[in-house]
Amino acid sequence: MEVFPAAFYAVALLRKDAYAQNTVLLAGEAVIDSELVTTVLKDIDRRYRPNSVPSGGDLSATWFKQTQGSYIGGVGSFPSGHTIAAFSVATVFADRYPHPVWHVWMAYGLAGLVGFSRVPLQSHFPSDVFAGAALGYVIAHYVVRHPHEVTPEFDMLSTPPDSQVQAARTDSLLPN
Repeated sequence: MEVFPAAFYAVALLRKDAYAQNTVLLAGEAVIDSELVTTVLKDIDRRYRPNSVPSGGDLSATWFKQTQGSYIGGVGSFPSGHTIAAFSVATVFADRYPHPVWHVWMAYGLAGLVGFSRVPLQSHFPSDVFAGAALGYVIAHYVVRHPHEVTPEFDMLSTPPDSQVQAARTDSLLPN
């Protein structure tokens, strides 16, 4: 899943395509935001994975039970982390490159394959996958539609104007 954005970014750098570079950065932001939500939700709901439920066991009693695992990556199975990441990347690319329309179908089709591949592996319940897809879409759509405005005073990558540099040097010479 990480290969496509990395390759896309490399091509964007070679072509000096700022729009494509920004697309990959937005996808990265969407994935980070989504995974933060996923980790918190997994730690709260602590849902068993399907392969942890005994044969003929009560599937409705899978919530708030899981105690084993890392709190850094989340202990439960709800929502699916793979699905939320896949749909985050797919939504950013679908929103930024809607034409031709097969780009959108391809992005969401591949994300759907990632998500639903988790069900037969018994890593997730279908509801985990559905929630991951919905959250990934909503979070990534928000990231694309509400980009951050970088103001000069918060832009860490730009060089400050000479007047600010001179003022900072003068201030550091003043006694406390």
